[in-house]
Amino acid sequence: MEVIPCPRHAARFSSRSPLVVAVLIACGASTLLAQSPRLRDTLHAHKDRVTYIVFSSDGTSLASTSGDFTTVLCDLSTGKSSSIRQIAYPGAAFSADGKTFVLPSATRDPQQLYDVESHKSTPLRKLRATTLIAFSPDGRTELLARGPNDLELRRLAKPYDLSSDQSTVRLEGASALAPNLSATFSAEGRTLVVRDKDRNLMLWDVTGGKIIGTLPQTAGLWYVLSPDGKRLVAVCSTKADLQSIGGNIRPLGVKIFDVTKAATIATLEEAPNDQISFAAFSSDSATLVSAGVFAISIHNLTDGRKRAALEKPPQAINTHISLSPHGTFLAANCGDGTVKIWDVISGKIIASLKGPTTLPVFSPDGKTLAFGCADGSIQLWDIDDHPAARR
Repeated sequence: MEVIPCPRHAARFSSRSPLVVAVLIACGASTLLAQSPRLRDTLHAHKDRVTYIVFSSDGTSLASTSGDFTTVLCDLSTGKSSSIRQIAYPGAAFSADGKTFVLPSATRDPQQLYDVESHKSTPLRKLRATTLIAFSPDGRTELLARGPNDLELRRLAKPYDLSSDQSTVRLEGASALAPNLSATFSAEGRTLVVRDKDRNLMLWDVTGGKIIGTLPQTAGLWYVLSPDGKRLVAVCSTKADLQSIGGNIRPLGVKIFDVTKAATIATLEEAPNDQISFAAFSSDSATLVSAGVFAISIHNLTDGRKRAALEKPPQAINTHISLSPHGTFLAANCGDGTVKIWDVISGKIIASLKGPTTLPVFSPDGKTLAFGCADGSIQLWDIDDHPAARR
């Protein structure tokens, strides 16, 4: 395994003088204008375009995948990186403690477990006649599929250690599972969401393996759990539309579900002729933001009502958005080849950054925005979203 340096090409800029800041505030300008995003580092990680990036939970490490068939893990405190020859799907992720990196394989090669400290990779050898679908965030529970209608949870004595003592719980109520099965554990690992072949969403209590409920009429093309595991937001449609000629889907909107009750709370209000295609929660689950092609809105989680609309970008929003942990900033790729950054409080676009090839991602502490570029580099931008930074 090759260990290469991640050079730091850009230094921090000095802050503006208190007098200038006072003048801007007096003129009614957002204090963010005195703290505009500034390029801190450029990490030359790959030889081809970057396709996916993710931070570890403590923000000290950053992992990226690329068209050059490598996965690179960079220690942001030292600038050193490790290159792994592994073709990985987007969705590769750090464990909750940041010590392990799980690489789902895009080929027939086994998935890999990478130890961040020792730089050693271990292939995951799966049991015969089973498919390993997902790990819980702490690595102590794995979701297995045994045939088309059989799902199991296996408890591991040690995180990600498939050779350790284990117990198996069969999930009750699993039915009509699809080859492209989609499954997501909640952040605390107590809830599991699985999409079946009819694109219904099934919810299980991980502790007992009991089904909480099934959410019908969900297109299943996109869904997300809130960080506290209490809410599920999903794109919805009718089953009749799913089975229509050509498989076209007519969305019925984006719904908010109460996970415990498996009941619909509200349907998000959409802008005219601009269906919501993505939504994101802040890390404290207090803020929900949705986006269509041009419209970005802030919603009340209790009733789904729109609280505010953000400034429309001049070009279309591409697929996904990223909300900073404290819900202060929002970043999205746009059709003009830039990452636009919004100040959520004022609703205004405050920066336009060139060159992204990946979804922009905020660090867990909200102080850094990162995205990959076509030349294989990763840009790190200073952008502190803590409310105290706005005073």
